[in-house]
Amino acid sequence: MIEAKIIIGYDWVRNLHSGDAQRIRAWISAIKEIQGSVEVIFPTQKSNLELKLADLSNEFKNVEFRAFAIDHRKILFQRIYMNFESLFKGVPTWILKQQSEEMKDYLKEIERNGKILLFLGEASANYFSDINFYSLTFWDKFDLVAASSRTFASYNLGIFESFKIRFHNLIGRRFERNNISKFSQVILCSTIEFDLAKKYFPNSKNLSVLESPCTKLAKIGWDYYSKRLGWFGSFSYSANYLGLLRFLGETNEIFYENDYSIEVYGSGLSNQMIEDLAQFSCAKVIGFVENLEDHLLGLKAVVIPIWSGSRGIKMKTLECISLGIPFLGTEMALDGISSECAAFISNESIELANKAINIEFSDIEKALNFTFKIREQLYSQKAFTQKILKFMNS
Repeated sequence: MIEAKIIIGYDWVRNLHSGDAQRIRAWISAIKEIQGSVEVIFPTQKSNLELKLADLSNEFKNVEFRAFAIDHRKILFQRIYMNFESLFKGVPTWILKQQSEEMKDYLKEIERNGKILLFLGEASANYFSDINFYSLTFWDKFDLVAASSRTFASYNLGIFESFKIRFHNLIGRRFERNNISKFSQVILCSTIEFDLAKKYFPNSKNLSVLESPCTKLAKIGWDYYSKRLGWFGSFSYSANYLGLLRFLGETNEIFYENDYSIEVYGSGLSNQMIEDLAQFSCAKVIGFVENLEDHLLGLKAVVIPIWSGSRGIKMKTLECISLGIPFLGTEMALDGISSECAAFISNESIELANKAINIEFSDIEKALNFTFKIREQLYSQKAFTQKILKFMNS
Protein backbone atom coordinates (compact mmCIF):
# COMPACT_ATOMS: atom_id res chain seq x y z
CA MET A 1 0.00 0.00 0.00
CA ILE A 2 1.32 3.43 -0.96
CA GLU A 3 1.68 5.72 2.06
CA ALA A 4 -0.77 8.64 2.18
CA LYS A 5 -0.36 11.97 3.95
CA ILE A 6 -3.17 14.44 4.66
CA ILE A 7 -2.62 18.15 3.97
CA ILE A 8 -5.22 20.63 5.22
CA GLY A 9 -4.98 24.25 4.12
CA TYR A 10 -6.73 26.06 6.97
CA ASP A 11 -7.04 26.12 10.76
CA TRP A 12 -9.62 23.35 10.94
CA VAL A 13 -9.12 22.71 14.66
CA ARG A 14 -10.56 26.15 15.41
CA ASN A 15 -14.05 24.71 14.94
CA LEU A 16 -14.07 20.94 15.24
CA HIS A 17 -17.87 20.89 15.07
CA SER A 18 -18.16 22.32 11.53
CA GLY A 19 -19.28 20.24 8.57
CA ASP A 20 -15.84 20.50 6.94
CA ALA A 21 -14.14 19.33 10.14
CA GLN A 22 -16.44 16.32 10.23
CA ARG A 23 -15.45 15.42 6.68
CA ILE A 24 -11.77 15.79 7.63
CA ARG A 25 -12.35 13.49 10.59
CA ALA A 26 -13.91 10.95 8.24
CA TRP A 27 -10.82 11.13 5.98
CA ILE A 28 -8.49 10.64 8.94
CA SER A 29 -10.49 7.64 10.18
CA ALA A 30 -10.51 6.11 6.70
CA ILE A 31 -6.77 6.52 6.01
CA LYS A 32 -5.89 5.30 9.50
CA GLU A 33 -7.99 2.19 8.93
CA ILE A 34 -6.44 1.59 5.51
CA GLN A 35 -2.76 2.03 6.41
CA GLY A 36 -2.64 1.85 10.22
CA SER A 37 -1.28 5.37 10.78
CA VAL A 38 -1.26 8.76 9.08
CA GLU A 39 0.38 12.18 9.29
CA VAL A 40 -1.98 15.18 9.24
CA ILE A 41 -0.38 18.52 8.28
CA PHE A 42 -2.14 21.88 8.75
CA PRO A 43 -1.69 25.58 9.67
CA THR A 44 -3.08 27.02 12.90
CA GLN A 45 -3.19 30.09 15.12
CA LYS A 46 -2.25 27.75 17.98
CA SER A 47 -4.73 29.23 20.45
CA ASN A 48 -5.86 26.33 22.68
CA LEU A 49 -4.04 24.07 20.23
CA GLU A 50 -2.52 21.77 22.84
CA LEU A 51 -5.93 21.08 24.37
CA LYS A 52 -7.53 20.41 20.98
CA LEU A 53 -4.66 18.19 19.84
CA ALA A 54 -4.94 16.24 23.07
CA ASP A 55 -8.62 15.61 22.33
CA LEU A 56 -7.83 14.60 18.75
CA SER A 57 -5.00 12.32 19.86
CA ASN A 58 -7.41 10.56 22.20
CA GLU A 59 -9.89 10.20 19.36
CA PHE A 60 -7.33 9.05 16.77
CA LYS A 61 -4.61 6.67 17.88
CA ASN A 62 -1.52 6.34 15.65
CA VAL A 63 -2.22 9.69 13.99
CA GLU A 64 0.50 12.36 13.99
CA PHE A 65 -0.93 15.88 13.95
CA ARG A 66 1.71 18.32 12.70
CA ALA A 67 0.66 21.98 13.09
CA PHE A 68 2.46 25.03 11.69
CA ALA A 69 2.03 28.67 12.69
CA ILE A 70 -0.04 30.87 10.39
CA ASP A 71 1.94 33.89 9.21
CA HIS A 72 1.36 37.10 11.17
CA ARG A 73 1.75 40.09 8.89
CA LYS A 74 1.62 43.58 10.39
CA ILE A 75 0.94 45.82 7.43
CA LEU A 76 -0.53 49.32 7.36
CA PHE A 77 -4.04 49.21 5.88
CA GLN A 78 -3.79 45.40 5.89
CA ARG A 79 -7.36 44.75 4.72
CA ILE A 80 -6.93 46.93 1.63
CA TYR A 81 -3.51 45.41 0.95
CA MET A 82 -4.88 41.86 1.18
CA ASN A 83 -7.67 42.63 -1.27
CA PHE A 84 -5.11 43.86 -3.79
CA GLU A 85 -2.90 40.83 -3.09
CA SER A 86 -5.92 38.57 -3.55
CA LEU A 87 -6.74 40.18 -6.89
CA PHE A 88 -3.10 40.02 -8.08
CA LYS A 89 -2.45 36.40 -7.03
CA GLY A 90 -5.93 35.05 -7.69
CA VAL A 91 -6.14 33.66 -4.15
CA PRO A 92 -9.16 34.44 -1.91
CA THR A 93 -8.38 36.64 1.10
CA TRP A 94 -9.62 34.01 3.56
CA ILE A 95 -7.05 31.58 2.15
CA LEU A 96 -4.27 34.18 2.34
CA LYS A 97 -5.14 34.64 6.02
CA GLN A 98 -4.53 30.89 6.56
CA GLN A 99 -1.12 30.86 4.88
CA SER A 100 1.94 29.43 6.62
CA GLU A 101 5.38 29.77 5.02
CA GLU A 102 6.69 27.42 7.69
CA MET A 103 4.29 24.74 6.47
CA LYS A 104 5.22 25.36 2.82
CA ASP A 105 8.90 24.92 3.70
CA TYR A 106 8.12 21.63 5.46
CA LEU A 107 6.18 20.32 2.46
CA LYS A 108 9.11 21.12 0.18
CA GLU A 109 11.40 18.94 2.30
CA ILE A 110 9.25 15.82 2.80
CA GLU A 111 9.99 12.78 0.66
CA ARG A 112 7.26 12.72 -1.96
CA ASN A 113 8.12 9.98 -4.40
CA GLY A 114 5.77 7.02 -4.23
CA LYS A 115 3.33 8.72 -1.89
CA ILE A 116 -0.30 9.76 -2.08
CA LEU A 117 -0.91 13.32 -0.92
CA LEU A 118 -4.47 14.12 0.09
CA PHE A 119 -5.27 17.83 -0.04
CA LEU A 120 -8.43 18.49 1.96
CA GLY A 121 -10.50 21.63 1.50
CA GLU A 122 -10.36 24.54 -0.92
CA ALA A 123 -7.44 26.28 0.85
CA SER A 124 -5.16 23.24 0.62
CA ALA A 125 -4.54 23.92 -3.09
CA ASN A 126 -2.57 26.98 -1.98
CA TYR A 127 0.10 24.55 -0.73
CA PHE A 128 0.30 22.77 -4.07
CA SER A 129 0.75 25.63 -6.51
CA ASP A 130 4.43 26.47 -5.99
CA ILE A 131 5.65 23.02 -4.94
CA ASN A 132 6.68 20.38 -7.44
CA PHE A 133 5.11 17.13 -6.20
CA TYR A 134 6.13 13.79 -7.65
CA SER A 135 3.28 11.62 -6.39
CA LEU A 136 -0.43 10.96 -6.72
CA THR A 137 -2.34 14.02 -5.54
CA PHE A 138 -6.00 14.20 -4.58
CA TRP A 139 -7.88 17.45 -3.94
CA ASP A 140 -11.10 17.06 -1.95
CA LYS A 141 -12.61 20.48 -2.56
CA PHE A 142 -15.56 20.28 -0.12
CA ASP A 143 -17.34 22.94 -2.26
CA LEU A 144 -17.50 23.63 -5.99
CA VAL A 145 -17.05 27.41 -6.07
CA ALA A 146 -17.97 27.73 -9.76
CA ALA A 147 -21.42 26.35 -8.94
CA SER A 148 -22.05 28.59 -5.94
CA SER A 149 -25.40 30.29 -6.09
CA ARG A 150 -24.87 33.73 -4.57
CA THR A 151 -28.41 34.98 -5.10
CA PHE A 152 -28.49 37.53 -2.32
CA ALA A 153 -30.55 40.22 -4.06
CA SER A 154 -33.68 39.39 -2.06
CA TYR A 155 -31.82 39.94 1.21
CA ASN A 156 -31.36 43.73 0.71
CA LEU A 157 -27.67 43.62 1.64
CA GLY A 158 -26.79 46.97 0.08
CA ILE A 159 -24.44 47.92 -2.73
CA PHE A 160 -21.18 47.58 -0.78
CA GLU A 161 -22.01 44.18 0.73
CA SER A 162 -23.25 42.84 -2.61
CA PHE A 163 -20.07 44.05 -4.35
CA LYS A 164 -17.89 42.44 -1.66
CA ILE A 165 -19.65 39.09 -2.06
CA ARG A 166 -19.31 39.21 -5.85
CA PHE A 167 -15.64 40.22 -5.64
CA HIS A 168 -14.69 37.37 -3.31
CA ASN A 169 -16.72 34.86 -5.31
CA LEU A 170 -14.97 35.98 -8.52
CA ILE A 171 -11.53 35.46 -6.95
CA GLY A 172 -12.66 32.09 -5.57
CA ARG A 173 -13.70 30.91 -9.02
CA ARG A 174 -10.40 32.07 -10.48
CA PHE A 175 -8.47 30.18 -7.79
CA GLU A 176 -10.49 27.05 -8.48
CA ARG A 177 -10.03 27.30 -12.25
CA ASN A 178 -6.26 27.77 -11.90
CA ASN A 179 -5.81 24.72 -9.66
CA ILE A 180 -8.35 22.13 -10.73
CA SER A 181 -6.20 20.64 -13.53
CA LYS A 182 -3.05 20.29 -11.40
CA PHE A 183 -4.18 17.31 -9.33
CA SER A 184 -4.29 13.63 -10.22
CA GLN A 185 -7.90 13.57 -9.01
CA VAL A 186 -10.34 16.23 -7.87
CA ILE A 187 -12.99 14.92 -5.49
CA LEU A 188 -16.46 16.43 -5.23
CA CYS A 189 -19.05 15.81 -2.53
CA SER A 190 -22.08 14.97 -4.67
CA THR A 191 -23.24 13.98 -8.13
CA ILE A 192 -24.87 17.40 -8.62
CA GLU A 193 -21.46 19.07 -8.12
CA PHE A 194 -19.86 16.51 -10.43
CA ASP A 195 -22.36 17.29 -13.22
CA LEU A 196 -21.87 21.04 -12.74
CA ALA A 197 -18.07 20.65 -12.70
CA LYS A 198 -18.21 18.81 -16.04
CA LYS A 199 -20.16 21.77 -17.36
CA TYR A 200 -17.79 24.44 -16.03
CA PHE A 201 -14.58 22.47 -16.69
CA PRO A 202 -15.40 20.35 -19.77
CA ASN A 203 -11.74 19.44 -20.37
CA SER A 204 -11.18 18.05 -16.88
CA LYS A 205 -10.80 14.28 -16.89
CA ASN A 206 -9.80 14.01 -13.23
CA LEU A 207 -13.18 14.49 -11.49
CA SER A 208 -14.79 11.99 -9.11
CA VAL A 209 -17.45 11.88 -6.37
CA LEU A 210 -17.16 10.98 -2.69
CA GLU A 211 -20.23 11.63 -0.55
CA SER A 212 -19.62 12.63 3.06
CA PRO A 213 -20.50 10.00 5.65
CA CYS A 214 -22.82 10.39 8.62
CA THR A 215 -21.04 11.12 11.90
CA LYS A 216 -23.04 8.30 13.48
CA LEU A 217 -26.14 6.26 12.69
CA ALA A 218 -28.75 6.94 15.36
CA LYS A 219 -32.50 7.05 15.82
CA ILE A 220 -33.18 10.10 17.92
CA GLY A 221 -36.52 10.38 19.70
CA TRP A 222 -38.91 12.82 17.97
CA ASP A 223 -42.45 13.80 18.89
CA TYR A 224 -45.15 14.22 16.25
CA TYR A 225 -47.35 16.16 18.69
CA SER A 226 -44.61 18.55 19.80
CA LYS A 227 -44.77 22.23 18.84
CA ARG A 228 -40.98 22.51 18.95
CA LEU A 229 -39.12 22.77 15.64
CA GLY A 230 -35.36 23.03 15.23
CA TRP A 231 -32.80 24.82 13.03
CA PHE A 232 -29.04 24.33 13.24
CA GLY A 233 -25.99 25.35 11.25
CA SER A 234 -22.86 27.49 11.24
CA PHE A 235 -23.65 31.21 11.45
CA SER A 236 -20.28 32.03 9.90
CA TYR A 237 -21.61 30.67 6.59
CA SER A 238 -23.70 33.56 5.29
CA ALA A 239 -26.08 31.41 3.21
CA ASN A 240 -27.21 29.62 6.39
CA TYR A 241 -27.93 32.80 8.31
CA LEU A 242 -29.53 34.67 5.42
CA GLY A 243 -31.78 31.69 4.75
CA LEU A 244 -32.84 31.61 8.40
CA LEU A 245 -33.59 35.35 8.41
CA ARG A 246 -35.69 35.05 5.26
CA PHE A 247 -37.59 32.04 6.59
CA LEU A 248 -38.36 33.60 9.97
CA GLY A 249 -39.28 36.92 8.37
CA GLU A 250 -41.88 35.22 6.17
CA THR A 251 -43.26 32.73 8.71
CA ASN A 252 -42.95 34.27 12.18
CA GLU A 253 -46.63 35.22 12.36
CA ILE A 254 -47.78 31.73 11.29
CA PHE A 255 -45.71 30.00 13.96
CA TYR A 256 -46.66 32.55 16.62
CA GLU A 257 -50.39 32.16 15.93
CA ASN A 258 -50.07 28.36 16.19
CA ASP A 259 -47.92 28.49 19.35
CA TYR A 260 -44.92 26.89 17.59
CA SER A 261 -41.31 27.69 18.44
CA ILE A 262 -38.10 27.26 16.44
CA GLU A 263 -35.00 26.46 18.48
CA VAL A 264 -31.91 27.91 16.82
CA TYR A 265 -28.56 26.17 17.36
CA GLY A 266 -25.10 26.76 15.87
CA SER A 267 -21.60 28.15 16.26
CA GLY A 268 -20.40 31.61 15.21
CA LEU A 269 -23.40 33.50 16.62
CA SER A 270 -22.56 37.21 17.06
CA ASN A 271 -24.23 39.78 19.29
CA GLN A 272 -25.60 41.53 16.20
CA MET A 273 -27.14 38.27 15.01
CA ILE A 274 -28.76 37.72 18.42
CA GLU A 275 -30.19 41.24 18.20
CA ASP A 276 -31.49 40.63 14.65
CA LEU A 277 -33.13 37.33 15.62
CA ALA A 278 -34.79 38.86 18.70
CA GLN A 279 -37.44 40.46 16.46
CA PHE A 280 -38.92 37.02 15.73
CA SER A 281 -41.15 35.89 18.59
CA CYS A 282 -41.17 32.26 17.42
CA ALA A 283 -37.36 31.96 17.52
CA LYS A 284 -35.67 30.61 20.63
CA VAL A 285 -32.00 31.42 20.05
CA ILE A 286 -29.67 29.01 21.89
CA GLY A 287 -26.43 29.07 19.87
CA PHE A 288 -23.65 26.53 20.24
CA VAL A 289 -24.23 23.40 22.32
CA GLU A 290 -21.79 20.56 22.94
CA ASN A 291 -24.20 17.65 22.34
CA LEU A 292 -26.69 18.74 19.71
CA GLU A 293 -28.63 15.49 19.64
CA ASP A 294 -29.53 15.84 23.32
CA HIS A 295 -31.16 19.20 22.56
CA LEU A 296 -32.97 17.96 19.45
CA LEU A 297 -34.59 15.17 21.45
CA GLY A 298 -38.37 15.51 21.41
CA LEU A 299 -38.58 17.95 18.48
CA LYS A 300 -41.29 17.48 15.87
CA ALA A 301 -38.86 18.14 13.01
CA VAL A 302 -35.91 20.23 11.78
CA VAL A 303 -36.36 22.93 9.12
CA ILE A 304 -33.60 23.57 6.54
CA PRO A 305 -34.41 26.77 4.62
CA ILE A 306 -31.51 27.57 2.31
CA TRP A 307 -31.69 29.32 -1.06
CA SER A 308 -28.09 30.30 -1.81
CA GLY A 309 -24.47 29.26 -1.32
CA SER A 310 -22.45 26.31 -2.55
CA ARG A 311 -24.08 23.42 -4.36
CA GLY A 312 -23.76 19.88 -3.10
CA ILE A 313 -24.67 17.90 0.00
CA LYS A 314 -25.41 20.10 3.03
CA MET A 315 -23.91 18.84 6.27
CA LYS A 316 -27.00 19.89 8.23
CA THR A 317 -29.13 17.66 5.98
CA LEU A 318 -26.66 14.81 6.41
CA GLU A 319 -26.73 15.35 10.17
CA CYS A 320 -30.52 14.93 10.18
CA ILE A 321 -30.07 11.67 8.25
CA SER A 322 -27.35 10.67 10.72
CA LEU A 323 -29.57 11.29 13.75
CA GLY A 324 -32.70 9.87 12.18
CA ILE A 325 -34.75 13.00 12.83
CA PRO A 326 -37.49 14.25 10.43
CA PHE A 327 -36.71 17.34 8.39
CA LEU A 328 -38.36 19.70 5.91
CA GLY A 329 -36.38 21.92 3.57
CA THR A 330 -35.93 23.76 0.31
CA GLU A 331 -34.77 22.06 -2.89
CA MET A 332 -31.22 23.29 -2.28
CA ALA A 333 -31.21 21.62 1.14
CA LEU A 334 -31.60 18.29 -0.69
CA ASP A 335 -28.73 18.84 -3.15
CA GLY A 336 -27.10 15.48 -3.79
CA ILE A 337 -29.51 13.59 -1.51
CA SER A 338 -32.66 11.67 -2.46
CA SER A 339 -35.78 13.80 -2.04
CA GLU A 340 -37.46 10.80 -0.38
CA CYS A 341 -35.37 11.43 2.74
CA ALA A 342 -37.28 14.66 3.41
CA ALA A 343 -40.73 14.79 4.99
CA PHE A 344 -41.53 17.75 2.72
CA ILE A 345 -39.74 19.98 0.17
CA SER A 346 -40.70 23.48 -0.96
CA ASN A 347 -38.90 26.68 -1.94
CA GLU A 348 -41.73 28.72 -0.39
CA SER A 349 -41.29 29.59 3.28
CA ILE A 350 -45.03 29.74 3.98
CA GLU A 351 -45.58 26.29 2.45
CA LEU A 352 -42.78 24.88 4.62
CA ALA A 353 -44.25 26.49 7.74
CA ASN A 354 -47.80 25.28 7.09
CA LYS A 355 -46.60 21.77 6.32
CA ALA A 356 -44.44 21.69 9.47
CA ILE A 357 -47.57 22.45 11.48
CA ASN A 358 -50.05 20.23 9.59
CA ILE A 359 -47.91 17.39 8.20
CA GLU A 360 -49.36 13.89 8.33
CA PHE A 361 -47.67 11.33 10.58
CA SER A 362 -47.47 8.93 7.61
CA ASP A 363 -45.41 11.45 5.59
CA ILE A 364 -42.79 11.64 8.34
CA GLU A 365 -42.78 7.88 8.84
CA LYS A 366 -42.35 7.24 5.11
CA ALA A 367 -39.34 9.60 4.90
CA LEU A 368 -37.66 8.09 7.95
CA ASN A 369 -38.18 4.52 6.77
CA PHE A 370 -36.52 5.38 3.45
CA THR A 371 -33.65 7.15 5.27
CA PHE A 372 -32.97 4.16 7.52
CA LYS A 373 -33.00 1.90 4.47
CA ILE A 374 -30.30 3.72 2.48
CA ARG A 375 -28.01 5.46 4.95
CA GLU A 376 -25.89 2.42 5.89
CA GLN A 377 -25.23 1.70 2.22
CA LEU A 378 -24.56 5.28 1.08
CA TYR A 379 -23.59 7.42 4.04
CA SER A 380 -21.75 5.22 6.54
CA GLN A 381 -18.07 5.54 7.46
CA LYS A 382 -17.56 2.01 6.09
CA ALA A 383 -18.88 3.02 2.65
CA PHE A 384 -16.73 6.18 2.74
CA THR A 385 -13.57 4.18 3.54
CA GLN A 386 -14.23 1.62 0.81
CA LYS A 387 -14.58 4.36 -1.81
CA ILE A 388 -11.29 5.97 -0.71
CA LEU A 389 -9.52 2.63 -0.91
CA LYS A 390 -10.82 2.26 -4.46
CA PHE A 391 -9.45 5.74 -5.34
CA MET A 392 -6.04 4.94 -3.89
CA ASN A 393 -5.76 1.66 -5.79
CA SER A 394 -6.93 3.06 -9.12
